[in-house]
Amino acid sequence: QGDFPRVVIAPTSIEDCFYKAAEAFNIADTYQCPVILLLDLFLSEHIETVNIDKSRIVIKERKLGEYSNERFKRYSITDTGISPLSIPGMKGMEFVAATDEHDEYGDLMSDIYVGTPRGRKWRVLMHTKRMKKIETMMDDNAIPMPEIVNPSAKTMLVTFGSTTESCREAVEMLSGKADVGLIAFSYVLPLPRNIKDVFNGKRLIDVECNYSGQLAKLIAMQTGVKINDKIVRYDGEAITSKEIADKVIEILKG
Repeated sequence: QGDFPRVVIAPTSIEDCFYKAAEAFNIADTYQCPVILLLDLFLSEHIETVNIDKSRIVIKERKLGEYSNERFKRYSITDTGISPLSIPGMKGMEFVAATDEHDEYGDLMSDIYVGTPRGRKWRVLMHTKRMKKIETMMDDNAIPMPEIVNPSAKTMLVTFGSTTESCREAVEMLSGKADVGLIAFSYVLPLPRNIKDVFNGKRLIDVECNYSGQLAKLIAMQTGVKINDKIVRYDGEAITSKEIADKVIEILKG
């Protein structure tokens, strides 16, 4: 296929892992695409007792097709890119799910149709249909904006995942010393449609636990916004709030 719509979610805490997992299932079911729940070492090997509010979990209904006398088009072309589903046992709505490209019915475009006008036509139609799901997510506001702490601040830390909590503490430690806020992403792919509005007029400092500043690279690639100031740690340990606060002061002093 060459490309496909997918969502990457990075929880910020142990508690957030529970809620984001539920959100991941809903998005995967609603938009029929892979959703990756991205956990770092700190969260994956961290033990903590938290209170979970089950009332916050809402299970969305699947978009099921309806029976007709015609053959079921499991992968029908739609304006949203999302095709009606069927579940095992639904009368007359059987279909083949294979890994190769296919037409609306699920008939494969490999083997005898490779290189033929029909094969090329359906590859383009199906690929275009799938990629429409990203715009549909945006129209539905399914990709939320990042959490923003102290939105009026002139300088904003930009981070994602478990580093969020250290950044949050760093912002508190810097209160009265520097005008600093926080932009914390949990949905890192795709980025929200209007994310550039959040960056406008701000001095941005990227804070990440990896060598190259991967989130900053993603932001630059998708928005054109380049974050020049970075605080990174890549020795296998979580970055601390004091470390962030000290580095921020150094950066602001030039």
